[in-house]
Amino acid sequence: MNHRLPSSAKHVLSAVPTPDADNVALPASTRELDKFFKALSDQTRRHILQLLQRRELSVGEIVNNFELSQPTISRHLSVLKEARLVTDRRAGQHVMYRLSGESLARAAGKFFVHFDDCQDLGRRR
Repeated sequence: MNHRLPSSAKHVLSAVPTPDADNVALPASTRELDKFFKALSDQTRRHILQLLQRRELSVGEIVNNFELSQPTISRHLSVLKEARLVTDRRAGQHVMYRLSGESLARAAGKFFVHFDDCQDLGRRR
C-alpha cells in the first residue's frame, strides 16, 4: 500500500534535515518520543509553539493569548520544556520562553526517517 503525505506534512519535512536512515536511531528511550508526541498532542501547546515561532515571549505575554489561567499555561510550558521543544531564561522578574526549533526538527527527523514515504520525499528534493 502506497500512502502519500499531505502537502502540509511535506512542508514540515522540507525543513527537517534528511540524515542517512541507517545512521539515525529513534531517541534513546521511547519515553523521550512519548514526551515529544504528548507535547504536540494538545491544541493549546501547539498554539504556544506557533506564538513562540515569531519571537521570545514572557509567561504573561503567552497567557494574554488565551482564556486560561497563568498556572494552566505554566503547566503547558512545563510539558513543552520537558519535551525540549522550548527553552526558558530568567530576565529580571520574568521568565522568557523561546521555541527550540532545532530540537523540534531533530526529533521530527529522527521519527520520520523511519517511514519509507518520508525517505523517498527527502531523496526527491
